Amino acid sequence: NTPTNTPTNIATPTLLVPVTVIKDSIPAYNRREWRHWIDDDRDCQNARNEVLVAESNSPVTFKTERECQVLTGEWVTPFTNTTITNPRLLDIDHLVPLKNAHVSGGWEWDAERKRSYANNLTDPNHLIAVIAGANRSKGAKGPEEWRPPNKDYWCKYATDWMQIKKTWELTITPDENIALQEMLSTCKE
Repeated sequence: NTPTNTPTNIATPTLLVPVTVIKDSIPAYNRREWRHWIDDDRDCQNARNEVLVAESNSPVTFKTERECQVLTGEWVTPFTNTTITNPRLLDIDHLVPLKNAHVSGGWEWDAERKRSYANNLTDPNHLIAVIAGANRSKGAKGPEEWRPPNKDYWCKYATDWMQIKKTWELTITPDENIALQEMLSTCKE
Protein backbone atom coordinates (compact mmCIF):
# COMPACT_ATOMS: atom_id res chain seq x y z
CA ASN A 1 0.00 0.00 0.00
CA THR A 2 1.16 3.51 -0.79
CA PRO A 3 0.61 6.40 1.60
CA THR A 4 -2.34 8.64 0.75
CA ASN A 5 -0.09 11.59 -0.11
CA THR A 6 1.76 9.50 -2.73
CA PRO A 7 0.28 9.64 -6.24
CA THR A 8 -1.26 6.34 -7.27
CA ASN A 9 -0.72 6.94 -10.97
CA ILE A 10 1.84 8.61 -13.19
CA ALA A 11 0.33 10.62 -15.99
CA THR A 12 1.52 11.83 -19.35
CA PRO A 13 -0.82 13.07 -22.05
CA THR A 14 -1.99 9.52 -22.83
CA LEU A 15 -0.55 7.21 -20.19
CA LEU A 16 -1.69 6.13 -16.77
CA VAL A 17 0.43 3.45 -15.10
CA PRO A 18 -0.39 2.12 -11.61
CA VAL A 19 2.22 2.78 -8.92
CA THR A 20 2.69 0.06 -6.34
CA VAL A 21 5.30 -1.40 -4.01
CA ILE A 22 6.78 -4.77 -5.04
CA LYS A 23 5.55 -7.47 -2.71
CA ASP A 24 8.04 -9.79 -1.00
CA SER A 25 5.72 -12.73 -1.59
CA ILE A 26 6.10 -12.99 -5.39
CA PRO A 27 7.99 -16.03 -6.75
CA ALA A 28 11.68 -15.64 -7.58
CA TYR A 29 12.52 -14.57 -11.12
CA ASN A 30 13.73 -17.38 -13.39
CA ARG A 31 15.00 -16.16 -16.79
CA ARG A 32 14.40 -19.63 -18.32
CA GLU A 33 10.64 -19.08 -17.89
CA TRP A 34 10.88 -16.15 -20.32
CA ARG A 35 11.78 -18.05 -23.50
CA HIS A 36 13.33 -15.52 -25.84
CA TRP A 37 14.96 -15.16 -29.25
CA ILE A 38 12.55 -17.55 -30.92
CA ASP A 39 11.50 -17.62 -34.58
CA ASP A 40 7.75 -17.07 -34.26
CA ASP A 41 7.06 -16.63 -37.98
CA ARG A 42 9.31 -19.56 -38.94
CA ASP A 43 11.31 -17.60 -41.53
CA CYS A 44 14.61 -18.75 -39.92
CA GLN A 45 15.25 -15.30 -38.38
CA ASN A 46 14.90 -15.31 -34.61
CA ALA A 47 13.64 -12.24 -32.75
CA ARG A 48 17.19 -10.88 -32.40
CA ASN A 49 17.79 -10.95 -36.15
CA GLU A 50 14.31 -9.59 -36.89
CA VAL A 51 15.15 -6.54 -34.75
CA LEU A 52 18.53 -6.10 -36.45
CA VAL A 53 16.85 -6.13 -39.87
CA ALA A 54 14.08 -3.75 -38.79
CA GLU A 55 16.36 -1.21 -37.12
CA SER A 56 19.21 -1.06 -39.62
CA ASN A 57 19.52 2.30 -41.36
CA SER A 58 20.96 0.58 -44.44
CA PRO A 59 20.20 -2.73 -46.15
CA VAL A 60 21.61 -5.60 -44.10
CA THR A 61 23.75 -8.42 -45.40
CA PHE A 62 23.39 -11.96 -44.14
CA LYS A 63 25.85 -14.68 -43.16
CA THR A 64 24.38 -17.15 -45.69
CA GLU A 65 21.99 -17.20 -48.66
CA ARG A 66 19.20 -18.46 -46.36
CA GLU A 67 19.20 -14.97 -44.76
CA CYS A 68 18.79 -16.21 -41.20
CA GLN A 69 21.55 -14.28 -39.40
CA VAL A 70 22.54 -10.67 -40.01
CA LEU A 71 26.20 -10.09 -40.91
CA THR A 72 26.30 -6.30 -41.41
CA GLY A 73 24.06 -3.25 -41.30
CA GLU A 74 24.07 0.20 -39.76
CA TRP A 75 22.51 0.92 -36.40
CA VAL A 76 22.45 4.11 -34.34
CA THR A 77 22.16 2.90 -30.78
CA PRO A 78 19.85 5.10 -28.70
CA PHE A 79 21.49 4.55 -25.29
CA THR A 80 24.81 6.00 -26.48
CA ASN A 81 23.96 7.60 -29.86
CA THR A 82 26.73 5.55 -31.47
CA THR A 83 26.72 4.21 -35.04
CA ILE A 84 27.58 0.51 -35.30
CA THR A 85 27.96 -1.65 -38.43
CA ASN A 86 28.91 -4.97 -36.79
CA PRO A 87 25.91 -6.66 -35.13
CA ARG A 88 28.21 -8.70 -32.89
CA LEU A 89 28.78 -5.47 -30.95
CA LEU A 90 25.05 -5.15 -30.28
CA ASP A 91 22.66 -6.69 -27.80
CA ILE A 92 18.93 -6.66 -28.31
CA ASP A 93 17.56 -5.02 -25.19
CA HIS A 94 14.16 -5.60 -23.66
CA LEU A 95 13.52 -1.92 -22.92
CA VAL A 96 11.62 -3.04 -19.82
CA PRO A 97 13.85 -5.95 -18.75
CA LEU A 98 12.38 -9.41 -18.26
CA LYS A 99 13.12 -9.37 -14.53
CA ASN A 100 11.50 -5.95 -14.17
CA ALA A 101 8.42 -7.22 -16.01
CA HIS A 102 8.38 -10.23 -13.67
CA VAL A 103 8.37 -8.18 -10.46
CA SER A 104 5.91 -5.67 -11.99
CA GLY A 105 3.19 -8.27 -12.46
CA GLY A 106 4.54 -10.62 -15.12
CA TRP A 107 5.20 -13.31 -12.53
CA GLU A 108 1.48 -14.11 -12.77
CA TRP A 109 1.59 -14.74 -16.53
CA ASP A 110 1.48 -18.17 -18.13
CA ALA A 111 4.39 -19.45 -20.24
CA GLU A 112 2.83 -18.27 -23.52
CA ARG A 113 2.39 -14.67 -22.34
CA LYS A 114 5.95 -14.59 -20.98
CA ARG A 115 7.24 -15.91 -24.32
CA SER A 116 5.16 -13.33 -26.18
CA TYR A 117 6.56 -10.51 -24.03
CA ALA A 118 10.14 -11.73 -24.43
CA ASN A 119 9.86 -11.80 -28.24
CA ASN A 120 7.46 -8.93 -28.94
CA LEU A 121 8.06 -7.50 -32.40
CA THR A 122 4.77 -5.61 -32.77
CA ASP A 123 6.01 -2.61 -30.77
CA PRO A 124 9.21 -1.21 -32.35
CA ASN A 125 10.24 0.23 -28.96
CA HIS A 126 9.92 -3.03 -27.01
CA LEU A 127 13.13 -4.68 -28.30
CA ILE A 128 15.92 -2.37 -29.42
CA ALA A 129 19.47 -2.80 -30.68
CA VAL A 130 21.96 -1.24 -28.26
CA ILE A 131 25.70 -1.39 -27.63
CA ALA A 132 26.38 -4.54 -25.63
CA GLY A 133 28.27 -2.71 -22.86
CA ALA A 134 25.38 -0.29 -22.24
CA ASN A 135 22.87 -3.14 -22.14
CA ARG A 136 25.00 -5.06 -19.69
CA SER A 137 25.45 -2.04 -17.42
CA LYS A 138 21.67 -1.64 -17.46
CA GLY A 139 21.01 -5.33 -16.77
CA ALA A 140 17.61 -5.74 -15.09
CA LYS A 141 17.66 -2.23 -13.60
CA GLY A 142 14.77 0.19 -13.89
CA PRO A 143 15.18 3.94 -14.48
CA GLU A 144 15.52 4.53 -10.73
CA GLU A 145 18.89 2.69 -10.90
CA TRP A 146 20.05 3.17 -14.50
CA ARG A 147 19.53 5.74 -17.24
CA PRO A 148 20.89 5.83 -20.78
CA PRO A 149 24.15 7.81 -21.02
CA ASN A 150 22.59 9.70 -23.97
CA LYS A 151 20.46 12.27 -22.10
CA ASP A 152 18.81 13.33 -25.37
CA TYR A 153 17.11 9.91 -25.32
CA TRP A 154 15.69 10.20 -21.79
CA CYS A 155 12.30 11.56 -22.84
CA LYS A 156 11.74 8.77 -25.36
CA TYR A 157 13.14 6.15 -22.99
CA ALA A 158 10.73 7.16 -20.21
CA THR A 159 7.77 7.47 -22.57
CA ASP A 160 8.46 4.08 -24.18
CA TRP A 161 9.03 2.50 -20.75
CA MET A 162 5.64 3.72 -19.56
CA GLN A 163 3.90 2.68 -22.79
CA ILE A 164 5.27 -0.85 -22.47
CA LYS A 165 4.19 -1.02 -18.83
CA LYS A 166 0.70 0.21 -19.80
CA THR A 167 0.37 -2.16 -22.78
CA TRP A 168 1.36 -5.19 -20.73
CA GLU A 169 -0.62 -4.06 -17.65
CA LEU A 170 2.48 -3.86 -15.47
CA THR A 171 3.05 -1.56 -12.51
CA ILE A 172 5.79 0.86 -11.53
CA THR A 173 7.28 1.44 -8.09
CA PRO A 174 7.30 4.81 -6.29
CA ASP A 175 11.06 5.20 -6.96
CA GLU A 176 10.55 4.26 -10.61
CA ASN A 177 7.78 6.87 -10.74
CA ILE A 178 10.14 9.59 -9.48
CA ALA A 179 12.86 8.61 -11.95
CA LEU A 180 10.41 8.52 -14.86
CA GLN A 181 9.08 11.96 -13.94
CA GLU A 182 12.64 13.33 -13.87
CA MET A 183 13.35 11.85 -17.29
CA LEU A 184 10.03 13.12 -18.66
CA SER A 185 11.00 16.61 -17.54
CA THR A 186 13.57 16.56 -20.37
CA CYS A 187 10.80 16.31 -22.98
CA LYS A 188 10.52 19.38 -25.15
CA GLU A 189 7.09 20.89 -25.59
